[in-house]
Amino acid sequence: MPKADNEVPRLAYPINDFAAAVGIGRTKIYSEIRSGRLKAKRIGSRTIITADAARDYLAQLPDMPAPVADRPSEVVDECALRLRVPRRDRARDARAPRTRRDLNRRE
Repeated sequence: MPKADNEVPRLAYPINDFAAAVGIGRTKIYSEIRSGRLKAKRIGSRTIITADAARDYLAQLPDMPAPVADRPSEVVDECALRLRVPRRDRARDARAPRTRRDLNRRE
């Protein structure tokens, strides 16, 4: 949607607008502010994020790692088969008995 000629670009965003624009929640935004990764300003009781701070914050976020698809699928399948342990045995061996029923089974 093209901007109108008389529309002024936003200089700052309230927390709710910034959350909607970035796609994260308010709690995460306040956490990032507390950690110092996101710079915020106060106007009375309102907290705002300047456009420059928003750009800086998004620029310093890490890039997603590339997917690991370098190995052929046969190798991956073979490794998965070797490491596979039946679920029933894994659950029984991994935990100590917690109920009388479990104690009776172990005897």
